[in-house]
Amino acid sequence: MIHILIVDNEKSPREKLQTLLEQQPNLQVVCTVKNGYAALEKITNIYPDIVDKLLERDRSSLQQLEKDLETTKVKATADGIIAKLNLRNPGQTVRLGEEIAQIVPINSALEIKAQITPQNISKVQLEQPVDIRISACPYPDYGTLSG
Repeated sequence: MIHILIVDNEKSPREKLQTLLEQQPNLQVVCTVKNGYAALEKITNIYPDIVDKLLERDRSSLQQLEKDLETTKVKATADGIIAKLNLRNPGQTVRLGEEIAQIVPINSALEIKAQITPQNISKVQLEQPVDIRISACPYPDYGTLSG
């Protein structure tokens, strides 16, 4: 025998469904209720041992999920701004040691690697003030970087 609890906020559909189901020999409508809270209360009263087992199983699953979540937290080694994110999809998995993001540290000096022609190398000195033009950014629109 299969026991059924009918839940619907409208009385008419509950009654029609109950009439249909009661015509089946292997089905028994235990009760009908109008919302999930009432359904949970009825099930708890009718089958308390089943509800307790389900709650215990769900608590155990939740504890395992919390442990899994704690071990999967990703922490940055420094405060900064994410310059590149290598993750594209929700739920994407990463391998151990795989780079998932490039972070530009907030309080660090800017370091630029530049190419200098051999004829100009003698004009460059340490700690010399510079104005740098970025080739990817048009100079008239973006200006220069001073340093």
